[in-house]
Amino acid sequence: QIRLTSINRYGNFNWDVYHNDAVMERATSFFLDGTGAPVVAGVRLWQGFNYVWVMKHSGYGQFLWETIDTQAGCVAFNVVANLTGDFWVAASCIEDQRFPVRLLHYGYAGNLLWAQNYSEGGRNYVRNLNVDFMNRVNLTLEVDNGSGNRYARTLVFDRYGSRLAAY
Repeated sequence: QIRLTSINRYGNFNWDVYHNDAVMERATSFFLDGTGAPVVAGVRLWQGFNYVWVMKHSGYGQFLWETIDTQAGCVAFNVVANLTGDFWVAASCIEDQRFPVRLLHYGYAGNLLWAQNYSEGGRNYVRNLNVDFMNRVNLTLEVDNGSGNRYARTLVFDRYGSRLAAY
């Protein structure tokens, strides 16, 4: 069961809602879009596998929608939105013996626009996610190559999901 509570800047209670649809879900990140509507991302356990799970409520607490990604083995760790309500979710995944990250771009109504996976070998952990005014996405990873060496990697994607840079 997921609980969302809205409290205004003066500490007064606005609304309180519960989300319970009889499956195991865990919220790991949230973001307020340009209208003040909360987008919540996390994981849904379904038939023994983890899936990226996302839901959205209005700024007044009304449930709008939820969506589940189709790739098994992933958990969302960051979500960001732009002023028009589009949003991006970054997830860490387990896929066979690989540990890629997954970046998903959704429209304001929860429709998947594109998805990209990225791996440098070893384990790839999502550490930060940002979107700029041109809808370029910066995804920061921590990469553990399995030999005790860890380093940061930043990926930049354009609004259409094409990778512009990795540094």
